[in-house]
Amino acid sequence: IILRYPGSDFSSVFFTRIYPIIYEFHSDIFNEFRLKIKSSPNYLTKIIRTILFLNEKLFLKLTLRYSLGFIANSYELEDKLSAFTNKKSIVSPNAISISERPQSCFSNFDGKVLKMLLIASRPDLWHGIDRLLNSCDHFLKSNKEVTIELNFAGEMDDRSFNLVPINKLSTNFHGVCGKEKLQSLVNKCNIAIAPLALYRKGMNSTSAIKVADYINYRIPFIIGYEDSLFLKYPINTNFVFIVENNISQIDINEVIKFINDVSLNRMEILNNMDFIAKNYLDWSIRFKEYINFAKRIITI
Repeated sequence: IILRYPGSDFSSVFFTRIYPIIYEFHSDIFNEFRLKIKSSPNYLTKIIRTILFLNEKLFLKLTLRYSLGFIANSYELEDKLSAFTNKKSIVSPNAISISERPQSCFSNFDGKVLKMLLIASRPDLWHGIDRLLNSCDHFLKSNKEVTIELNFAGEMDDRSFNLVPINKLSTNFHGVCGKEKLQSLVNKCNIAIAPLALYRKGMNSTSAIKVADYINYRIPFIIGYEDSLFLKYPINTNFVFIVENNISQIDINEVIKFINDVSLNRMEILNNMDFIAKNYLDWSIRFKEYINFAKRIITI
């Protein structure tokens, strides 16, 4: 049985002892709970999250000990989990279905309005939107020709990020978008936003599903961490603008220069993204990795 890790308690230890299970991990459980506890909206939520955190501290190691092995979405996470167990493991980045690829691609920057896109299921702190906004504010105070438009796709609104009005910066919240709406957004945007503050989860590397989405929808993006997709596979990252994994300001002038460079090599970039989507992103590829890993463990 290959099961996405649901959390640990006494029942999970009991269940894992009875059934042959390989667990799939997508996050540093302990650091994620610490972040959730710190950002709790009220005292009751904080107590509940603290209890769940202590539960994890008590039972995660036992659950791993009785499992057949585990799958991590990054090498960093694999190393952390391996400290609790000597069970076999592999690294497998996030994947998506590409059976019907969207007909979209990024728009060239017109020199007037810089259009950015964030796809996210919810407004988590590790997206680093505060970092992006501070960087945009700093840029706009010294640049008189350019305005910035931020587009948000997902369960977010103007209350999600405690937004403070910034001169010459507009924000558009599109809600949860289907394929056609996302295509339309990508077609008008110049660059997308991958996580910019992963350090808040105590991590330097992960595999964000939005990275796969951006590649699939063919839009370059800014990223503030090491994505395991690029560490595991021989991928040309000529569509990625990399910044440090901290709170430092992002140089928007350099972002614009990057977008212009990408636009000059537009067809090369799009062909590269197509190649990556077809050869590394589809779930069928990950499924084969999972099956081969399970077979290897069972035959040991």
